Amino acid sequence: MNKRIFFLFLFCSLFSFSQDTIFKKSNEILPCKIVYSSDSILYFRTSETQKELSVIKRNEVIRFVQSPKATDNVFKQKDFLTLGFGGGQDFGGIGFNLVVYPHKNIGLFAGAGFMLVDLSYNVGVKLRKFRTKENSKISPFLTAMYGYTSAFRVIGNSSFNKIYYGFTPGIGLDYKKNSTRQNYWSFGLNYPLRSKDEKNYFDYLNGLYGTKSSTPMFPITFSIGYKRILEYKK
Repeated sequence: MNKRIFFLFLFCSLFSFSQDTIFKKSNEILPCKIVYSSDSILYFRTSETQKELSVIKRNEVIRFVQSPKATDNVFKQKDFLTLGFGGGQDFGGIGFNLVVYPHKNIGLFAGAGFMLVDLSYNVGVKLRKFRTKENSKISPFLTAMYGYTSAFRVIGNSSFNKIYYGFTPGIGLDYKKNSTRQNYWSFGLNYPLRSKDEKNYFDYLNGLYGTKSSTPMFPITFSIGYKRILEYKK
């Protein structure tokens, strides 16, 4: 009788978290929650509190039992909050970028950093194609932001240093080598819509100090950053 109670308690404790089980060729029985399975690998968690996923090759497994109710495809898991460090307009120059996703394809972001002469910022919206496939490493996106568009720094005369603000559209992509990881790279190309005053001030500095004394106004700016998912959408 006591043995029956013991095995009943063991069974309940093992499956209170999940109904999934992996049977390995090494004769090990692994109670878990399988979040994704393919022809070559299995992704799983061994506890509810485990954030990082474990991976096992299918050739190491005899068989596995998976409950449909326990499946929550990790490649469709939606990120809600991300933080990154990098350089570019969406990072406020050299600084940080914070993105909140109220919808899986729509993000609101703010960037704050330092751009040549002073602290600067950019805020905007990000429209992306959310990846849902195992082999989908790239997620393209469009951005529209308001913030710094150019900065001027004159060596030896800081009174002429100046930052201009305006609107900037852009395109880019997020690259995640492994869909189960929280870290990824982000790359972008931006087209700042500079005002006439901006261009006149650039010409003024060139005429006053020469082209080597002011910052070139490139028509397209580039951004690169390394980001981490801080929170997933429940």
